[in-house]
Amino acid sequence: MLVEAYGFTTMHLIYGVVTATSAVTFVALCREHPPTPASEAGQEERALMLDGLKLILRCRDFYLLTVALFLGGGIFNGISIWVESIVRPRGLGTTQAGTLAALMMVGGIVGAIVLPLVSDRWRRRKAVLLLSSACSVLPLLGLTFAHGLAPLLVCFFLVGFLVTGLAPIAYQYGAEITQPAPEGTSNGLYALAGQISVVFIYGMGWVNATFHSFVPSLLASAVLMAVTAVIFALVRESPRMLAARLPGGGA
Repeated sequence: MLVEAYGFTTMHLIYGVVTATSAVTFVALCREHPPTPASEAGQEERALMLDGLKLILRCRDFYLLTVALFLGGGIFNGISIWVESIVRPRGLGTTQAGTLAALMMVGGIVGAIVLPLVSDRWRRRKAVLLLSSACSVLPLLGLTFAHGLAPLLVCFFLVGFLVTGLAPIAYQYGAEITQPAPEGTSNGLYALAGQISVVFIYGMGWVNATFHSFVPSLLASAVLMAVTAVIFALVRESPRMLAARLPGGGA
């Protein structure tokens, strides 16, 4: 919408101004030591970075979670980049493709708010991660075969809600299973896996060039999300959540 209204140059300028304003606001208003601690009492101490890295690399569930984040991030990145090429053969234009991509982002924002609240309320990480990844298979199949704007709107929103919405829980779970390793170290490794997942973009492009269709890639995405659900079925529950479910284990 910004490109159509103002062109690429002005669009980038708007992005730059918003980003700079956000950065200045953060530096001006955020405090080093907030009144509400980020960790519960007794959990503030963290290992040094190298010691924490050794702890992380000895954790079995760290590797499973990293693979799951790699798959989920790759699927989201691939679909969001190729959305216009995916829906163009179904009679939808550039503006409608932009709407679908934007709705997927909105779904991700909503999911990133709602799903962590559900996880905290249930005091369960594993169950929410498993349920979200398993439920995302159906909208991915819908995205593969659906025609018409209305069903695609629903599918794109749900893919964003379920796939992106589980990311904050996954990062929190990853920090909890690797404690007392610093969260910055563990989250940095998870973010690295997410960045490497951009190979999905090139893979989907290659498949489309070879088969002249994104259907094989989208089917593979649904299968890989099912694999992600299996991975989450294999991980162990967060020790922090297990302790919270015990009598007197916290609110």
